[in-house]
Amino acid sequence: MKKFISFILSVVLCFSAVSVVAYAEEATSPLTFDIDEEGYAVLVSCDKAAEGAIVVPEVAEIDGEIYEVKYVGDSAFEGCELITSVELSEGIEQIGDFAFLDCTALTDLYIPETLLFCSYTAFNGTVGVTVHCYSSNYQFFTVFGIIQSLRIDIIDSTGDSFDINFGDNELGSIDLMNTIILAIKRIIQIVLFYFLNSGDDLLEEDVTEPAIPEVTTIPVAVF
Repeated sequence: MKKFISFILSVVLCFSAVSVVAYAEEATSPLTFDIDEEGYAVLVSCDKAAEGAIVVPEVAEIDGEIYEVKYVGDSAFEGCELITSVELSEGIEQIGDFAFLDCTALTDLYIPETLLFCSYTAFNGTVGVTVHCYSSNYQFFTVFGIIQSLRIDIIDSTGDSFDINFGDNELGSIDLMNTIILAIKRIIQIVLFYFLNSGDDLLEEDVTEPAIPEVTTIPVAVF
């Protein structure tokens, strides 16, 4: 009887060990991080075999230390043809060049409110991605939407929105008030840039020294 009980316990322990190993394998992240000069974590790559939904965390553990994740590096998800969605956690501020290059199955990208910059090449090789972002940073994706068929979904939209379509390219739902404010800001920036540059040109003209006339020497007769 004791031998039978020992056998049962051994079987249970073996299955438990297998379960723990399987869980550890499932918990392994496909993301690789590095540390930048400022001491923040940078997402540098994703395993090409990764599939489904990917979440880029707020913090990453590197060599036993915890670092804040601030950047999605250049070509971080390049060639990840099996991922369908990517969620960037709060705190992430930048998306680098070719970050999602050739992510052909990518359909949804969730942007944090903290995002400050996105490279215009980030979505090269993608088709029909919906960018879920905030009204405070959706303008980073408007031009990309026209060029690369992105659709913009504003998470905190007030409902005062409209759709913009350019043939096969659908820019998506844009918050009307924020679009008007953005356009006014751009006009003011252009006007200021023009006048400031014009002022610099005038100043340069005023500062230019007048040409010194050439002096002709006349010989003097000596008596």
